[in-house]
Amino acid sequence: MKTGEIRDLSEKIRTLAAFLNRDQKNTVSEEKLTELLTKQENLTVFAAGEDGAALYDADTGTLRYLGALNEGAAMALLNSVCEKASAMRLGRITASAVNEEMKGYLTKFGFAEAGAQLEYFLQKEMLGKTVKIVIDRPYGSLHPHIPDLECPYNFGYAADSLSGEGEFQDAYVIGPQSPLETFTGIVAGIIWHEESNTTRWIVLPAAMQADHHQILNLIGEEEQYYHTKILWA
Repeated sequence: MKTGEIRDLSEKIRTLAAFLNRDQKNTVSEEKLTELLTKQENLTVFAAGEDGAALYDADTGTLRYLGALNEGAAMALLNSVCEKASAMRLGRITASAVNEEMKGYLTKFGFAEAGAQLEYFLQKEMLGKTVKIVIDRPYGSLHPHIPDLECPYNFGYAADSLSGEGEFQDAYVIGPQSPLETFTGIVAGIIWHEESNTTRWIVLPAAMQADHHQILNLIGEEEQYYHTKILWA
């Protein structure tokens, strides 16, 4: 079963129409789909052969539609959506207004309920992984945007993490109390920023026990300006 993004507009319309009409038991005109897809260039259509289709909003990280004839097709589509979001360095995908069957597939994939919608945090597989961080804001340096803040951590970006959008993965290095140029450690936490739907990693020495309270005190003066969620290893 070939799964991937559809580029051709007419193929997008044909694929979506087939599943929307089947699921909603009414006619969704090709004219309406054409208008939607031409006006909103951020919308991406994925197909799993003839067995499934998904509509994904790349700007907001929202799965607008998922239709599949079987679990295999649903999982393949969700993997494709996650690959797209990860390439854009997004931190979360949300989904809403899905039927019970599709909700079951989303839950099995790893989505969790968050109010009226379902959410899936990307990069969870990085927790506990060893990464190399290039430091561009050393320990003790003045914060570029927060007056009088001397950074009580090293801050930088993950080496070899340049995304298709030209962005690197940001990371705090907690533990070493001296300026560094590079650091290799373990991803102990992932901070998700709601406003930008991006993430920052919390990286510690491999032998260091993560003290969540201490870490939050160290990064709190910077992170207080964001609405965040933190995933811990």
